[in-house]
Amino acid sequence: MDAVPAVCGVIYDMDGTLTCPYFDWPKLRSDMDIPEGRGILEFLETLPEPERKKREAILFAYEKEAARNSKLQPGVRDVIRDLKKRGILQAVVTNNSTLSADTVFSMHGIAVDILVTREDGPPKPAGDLLLIAVERMGCRTDRVLYVGDSIHDVRAAEDAGIRFVLFASNPDLPQCNECIHSFSELLDLITTKTRSHEDTKSQSKDKNKNISG
Repeated sequence: MDAVPAVCGVIYDMDGTLTCPYFDWPKLRSDMDIPEGRGILEFLETLPEPERKKREAILFAYEKEAARNSKLQPGVRDVIRDLKKRGILQAVVTNNSTLSADTVFSMHGIAVDILVTREDGPPKPAGDLLLIAVERMGCRTDRVLYVGDSIHDVRAAEDAGIRFVLFASNPDLPQCNECIHSFSELLDLITTKTRSHEDTKSQSKDKNKNISG
């Protein structure tokens, strides 16, 4: 049996993962006049200050509305509570603003150990924000799971070298080794990985005893 490190931490994307999809991305891109094929945050960085501020105001308004109208995915509270009892650290990494994320947490009465937003570093699909979360957790990358729902999440996980778990099915995304369709499945996945790790440790101890004997 291959050694499977026990899960030390879980990182969640926010929009579309912890919360139900809300953003009307085509309308947002149209209102902000974002060129086809360009990322919103990436494009904003190329604009001169006055124009960037103008378009950022549109983005902030959308984020504010999305946060106020957000709905948690079924089972999110149970998972956060259960993993906290198990001593597994939890983080949210989002391309949203800190204000937007704090609004969602406050509205729904949830809390995680670490919050990392676009204000902390280069946004996804770069892996920087994920690595910041891992560093703050004090975990190794091979002991962390990242749960997300978009191609940006897939690429960020690849860039950071973190195991990715796709939430829900998305035909536009490449095939992922691990996919869940509910948060109860996430608990099952973590439980399975923990048991595999414990079995591996037990077998290793038994082997060492036989050698020393």
